[in-house]
Formats: sequence, C-alpha cells, structure tokens
Amino acid sequence: MMQLLWQLFESVQQLPRGPEHTAAVQTLKQYERRLMELIQASETARAAIRDVTPSADISK
Repeated sequence: MMQLLWQLFESVQQLPRGPEHTAAVQTLKQYERRLMELIQASETARAAIRDVTPSADISK
C-alpha cells in the first residue's frame, strides 16, 4: 500500500507544471496525513492478525 502511495506522488511530480499539477499537489497535501494514518492502521491490523493466526494468508 505504501508503494502505491509513493507511485502516486511520483506520478504527480511528472505532470507538466500548470493548473492540473497544482490541483493534484493540493489534493495530495490535503489527504496525505489521512492516507498515512490509513496505511499505518492497515499495517498494524495486518501485524495483529499475523500474531493471532500465524498460518493465515492475509495477503489477499
């Protein structure tokens, strides 16, 4: 999930400078903290599931 977010940031950086780039950067900045919190919560939940059921395949 973190990789996907990183690819999104890289894609925005490759946009030509202009209104679309500015809008994309503003949107990312607006949601960046929430996205990071969501990623952290997801990783924490996955780790907790692994601790409880080490043989479970939660990669799906």
